[in-house]
Parts: sequence; C-alpha cells; structure tokens
Amino acid sequence: TNKDFCHLHCHTELSNIRGFKDSTVTPKELIKYANDLGNKAVAITDHGNISAFIKGINALNKLKKDNLIDKDFKLILGEEIYLTSKEELNRTLHDRNERTYFYHFILLAKDLKGCEQLRKINSIGWKDNYFSYLGQPRTPLYYENIETIIGNEKGHIVASTACLGSYMGVLSGKLNSEDITEDEEYDIKSSILDYIDWCIDVFGEDNFYLEMQPNVSEEQVYYNTLLSNIAK
Repeated sequence: TNKDFCHLHCHTELSNIRGFKDSTVTPKELIKYANDLGNKAVAITDHGNISAFIKGINALNKLKKDNLIDKDFKLILGEEIYLTSKEELNRTLHDRNERTYFYHFILLAKDLKGCEQLRKINSIGWKDNYFSYLGQPRTPLYYENIETIIGNEKGHIVASTACLGSYMGVLSGKLNSEDITEDEEYDIKSSILDYIDWCIDVFGEDNFYLEMQPNVSEEQVYYNTLLSNIAK
C-alpha cells in the first residue's frame, strides 16, 4: 500500500551540477506530492550535491506547521554520488579509445551520524576530487574515500546500486551485448560479484540494496532480470 512505500531515488531542481537541471521539482513540491500519494516519507538524492537539504528540512517543517502534510512524514536526506575507481578514471581520461564513466550510486542517511558522513563524503568530492571534464564540473568519489569516511562506523548510511548509469548498470549493458565472448562474460560477472562484496563489506549486509526501477525499455528489463537473479 502507499503508506508502506517510499521513493528513495528522487531529484529536485537543485540537481543540476553538470550545467542542466534533471528535475524542475522543488523540495517542497516533492514532499507535498509524496504525502498526497499517501506515502510516509520521501528521499532527496540530487546528483553530486546536498544543496536541497536545508530547503527540504525548512519546507518539511513549514508544511507540518500549516497542517498540509502528515505530522509523522519523514524526509530522508541522501545523494546520488559518482563512485568510481581512481585508477580507471585516470586511465580512461587519457585514452581516447575508452569511454570515461562517472558511475551513479545512491547514499541515504539513516540518522544524524549518517548525515555527518554524507556531508564529509560530499565535501571530499568538491574539495579534493573536483575537476572540469569537457567543460562540465565533475566531483567523483573514489572507493577509498568512502572507506575512509565509513570506516568502522558502518550502519548509518544505506547504499543502493542506483540506475542504468551505475557501475552494475553499465556492466549489465556489456553482458547484454551480442558480441560478448565467454571469457568476457566471466570477467564481467566476476567484477559484479567483487563490487557487491565491496558494498556489503563497507556498508554492511543490512544496509546495501540492489535498485530496480519500473521501466519497460529493453535495457532496464534485462537489468532488472539480472538483479533479480543476483538477489536470489
């Protein structure tokens, strides 16, 4: 039912760090609409930034004060980061024959500690890793960045594999190729398993999820089937 459902991958008008908006929805509109659907919570996961947090919290409090949403409605603070290997990024940036990927990855704060970890992770992306790529600002996060922030204090952030733009989504597309060889298929499946093992090790088994999206495109149907088989 709607009261037991929560959208955990949502963008607002502030999700535009690459020079264009991938949403026109304000944090207030997002919260109000989720409440009108009968949901009890909604997450903000803008691309590479957490600028909507304050606006979202202020909007949440104002909507409750004006009795426009349920008093128990919750706003989940998150971010869709760009998670990649530093070695892969450096290699592909200097090789015109290889495409450079900025893999999507969802982080959701469970509590105040998780929000603190999320802010630190975001700061590393902008402060330490920022560079301009094809005229666009890029703020990748490397695996070691996440490991450093989470460390032994796992359990405060929930992570998910995100969309087709994620590492697993890209690998799914390669698996779905008609020209793939047996060796390539083995290597890709091994990479997927290694990736999942890393996620479980860093975030904890109860705080890592495979994200499926309702989409009827051929790519998404194949990816959802793959995710379902992996989950089983």
